Amino acid sequence: MSGMYKRDCYAVSEVIGILFVLIIATTAISSITIWSNIRMSDQKSTIRVENLLEQFNTFDGFLNEMVGEGVNSSRIFAVTADEGQISITSYGTRFVFCLPHSTYNCTVSGFSLNDLDYSDNINFNFYLYNDSPTLNFSLYSLGNNTKLEYYLNSSPPTVSNNWYEYSVSFNHLINGAVRIDIYNETSGVFIAELFVIDVGSLTYETQSNSGNSQVIVENGGIVFGRPGSYYLINEPTVYNSDGALVLRILQIQPGSEMGTNIGGGATYRFFTKIVKNDILYLSDDMQYSNSSFKMQIFGDYADAWISYFTTRNNYFDQYDSSSFDAGTLHVNNTYFTLAYSIYTLDLRVI
Repeated sequence: MSGMYKRDCYAVSEVIGILFVLIIATTAISSITIWSNIRMSDQKSTIRVENLLEQFNTFDGFLNEMVGEGVNSSRIFAVTADEGQISITSYGTRFVFCLPHSTYNCTVSGFSLNDLDYSDNINFNFYLYNDSPTLNFSLYSLGNNTKLEYYLNSSPPTVSNNWYEYSVSFNHLINGAVRIDIYNETSGVFIAELFVIDVGSLTYETQSNSGNSQVIVENGGIVFGRPGSYYLINEPTVYNSDGALVLRILQIQPGSEMGTNIGGGATYRFFTKIVKNDILYLSDDMQYSNSSFKMQIFGDYADAWISYFTTRNNYFDQYDSSSFDAGTLHVNNTYFTLAYSIYTLDLRVI
């Protein structure tokens, strides 16, 4: 096994715990600055949303603590709202990572969220620069690290400006949390791996004079706004120092025993538990160009996340909108670690 890929390494929880300590020490909270610029004109709605923001911020802190404590860490917490609707979904924002092996340069397209039922999420395009071997694509579930049963159809590549495009189609939905391994079918050489993760979200929505407002907890951050205009208020846990970037993806797994969409004034009790802590990708000795590590973000809140990664903290650069993989972000750092955690979230009304 290459030093780059350590999904099954020992003491993964301990490693993530150490990474978490570094991350939490460097995480900034920008709630005050942004919130001061987006206050609503409706005073009652403003107070209501501020109250939920404070409560969700407490929950976000619990999640950070639990990830550091490791698998089976759990919490029970309550949220009180005088009106509005609280919901949990397994969809939320989609993060796509394209991570090459060795000196390959590659990217992807076709993972955008066009249908709410995800019915179109079986096709994508893979682009490989200056090379056109016959490729094999293998699909795995990240939740239990098992290979999924699927039928694969991949067309011979077409070429444009030295980029070879492979059109790939599965008969299995590419959603939730999956990994796609890409190999040279003839030589067996590992080309790249893709991660597609729908992080899920916990959302509070209420009405105001100027329209519905939402407070969303997802991926270790808090998003606030209205349809078409969202802001990342509490930033996620990211460690970026001395040419090393550690990024954690935190995914919600809605519980099956209790409701996941409840409205009206009430106190809501949440039961949450960490069920997976893993390192998906660990670069030990990378000396690649900035084009190597690529990330794409899709969903209603994608602009808020892209702004965070490219503008507010400058972790990534964004490709020009005229390129075939428009919107793709590429990392500025040489060393990159991708950590991944899943937590279950059950909800009921007290």
